[in-house]
Amino acid sequence: MGFHRETGRRGGFFRPREPPRLPVSLCILSLVSCGSHANLGPPDASADAAAPTPCALRLAGPPIELLAFDQRHASAPQMIVLDPGSDSSPASVALQAFANASITGIPDDIEIARARVGRAWPDAAIDRAPQMLGELALGFAQMASPAPGALAVAWHREEIGVGRPQLRTFDAGSWSPGETAVLAMKGDAVLSLVPGAGGLGVVWRDLNAPGVGPVQPMIAVLDAKGSVVRGPIAAAGPVDYPGSAPALAWTGEKFLVVTGFDTCGPGAFACAPKSVVVATLGDASIDRVGAIGAIDPATSPGHVAAATYADRVWIAWSEGDAKDEKVPRTVRFAALDARGFPVVGPKTLATAAPVSTSVSISASEIGAVVAWAERGDPNAARSAIGASRIVVRRVALDGTPDDPIAIGATFVDAYGPPTTAAIAAPRGALVLWAGASATPNMPDVAWMARVDCAGP
Repeated sequence: MGFHRETGRRGGFFRPREPPRLPVSLCILSLVSCGSHANLGPPDASADAAAPTPCALRLAGPPIELLAFDQRHASAPQMIVLDPGSDSSPASVALQAFANASITGIPDDIEIARARVGRAWPDAAIDRAPQMLGELALGFAQMASPAPGALAVAWHREEIGVGRPQLRTFDAGSWSPGETAVLAMKGDAVLSLVPGAGGLGVVWRDLNAPGVGPVQPMIAVLDAKGSVVRGPIAAAGPVDYPGSAPALAWTGEKFLVVTGFDTCGPGAFACAPKSVVVATLGDASIDRVGAIGAIDPATSPGHVAAATYADRVWIAWSEGDAKDEKVPRTVRFAALDARGFPVVGPKTLATAAPVSTSVSISASEIGAVVAWAERGDPNAARSAIGASRIVVRRVALDGTPDDPIAIGATFVDAYGPPTTAAIAAPRGALVLWAGASATPNMPDVAWMARVDCAGP
């Protein structure tokens, strides 16, 4: 189905839950490339402005165990490139992960570390040991860089009752934490955190009782220190837990809000059942631009990932059974202009795929890179390569997808997706995910792989 434009104003799979204490087994594997679907959005001059960037990604070598915690799992890791590298210096990457499920009573928290990645794979290692950045965490965190050398991490902090979302700044130059800001006096998981508007945009889940509904996603705009300067604004109607999980993207002028919906809650919100809804964030509300319906109306989209490069916002998601995560799914992507209208797609990357995580996307001069995890050999041990696999698809800036890259993996933790980030030397992208250690009966670790541009 195509993009349904909104003619007037109003007036997921992997919808994150409380953290599992042990990795959850999910779905077997099949990957089929498919063609595009009709684009019903308005014409835009930027639609054919981007030419393909010469780059054919190839796996640099087997993945490595990069980050591990003593006695705790490393879950839902994320990365931000601090230095893309050069011919004479390695790339440098900030990492954050949820350290959880200790058997010795260590509280769960959010840890930050730094890694260097040299040109010759697997020359990659932690060069700043993990340290606590977010105390008493109740789940995964989100990390963003509001300015060069500045980092911010937002997480759900445990309190009496439902807890609260809060944010802490971090100076990557001095490698030291800054102040902590409370985003709301009650709330749940932080769902999205992106730089924009001179600070940050953030989405978190509001609720009244732990693990139950009704829940609502709330959006706010922060200054660079984490103080709320606009909002919070409700992004959807109240529904049963866990509800929808909007993602933000900054266009240079405003925030786009992209949300995968199964059903719509009460109230006049920017929603369309069984659809990815694109909206813009206003001063006191969000306004729907349009919706991309699921190919099969019996299915619905899960969490939608978003990334901005140049004048486009790239989005990716999977569609499938909203209640049974073991049913094979369809993976799709699109590119939007600054108004939120499609200029590429929507297109299909995979059908009947045993997707076991949400889908992630990054965007840079090499194109958009989409990644997700799938279940591998059902008879393999959790610690065996082949128990799962990571799928990476590069999409050229003109919207043409390359062939998939399959990376053999141990069992992949489904709590967060594999994520990617572009580097300059060697030109290509890093891939990061959480999964079982290759050493049996050890806590889960953060794995890293690298995919390099084979072309110029």
